Amino acid sequence: MATTGTVPGRTQFEPFMGERTDACRRRANDCELAASRVKDPEVRAAYLDMAARWRRMAAQQEGIDDVLGDTKSARAAPLARGPARDMRAWN
Repeated sequence: MATTGTVPGRTQFEPFMGERTDACRRRANDCELAASRVKDPEVRAAYLDMAARWRRMAAQQEGIDDVLGDTKSARAAPLARGPARDMRAWN
């Protein structure tokens, strides 16, 4: 599998693992801060709703990162047993 030239050791499928989750959490924090600064209850509720949505996206992205990480481990496992058990060696 090819690696990106920008981040050593990362495959093309995981260039931003963890970074997207952190970005979502930062945006949620920004929304909560904005909610604390406004007086209008409807605007405050809108900011808090956006914060909750950003937190859900962070959790979803974290799950995606976990799956991609597990997939990477699963791809590496046959190589640990030796090339004879790796189907790519049969081609």
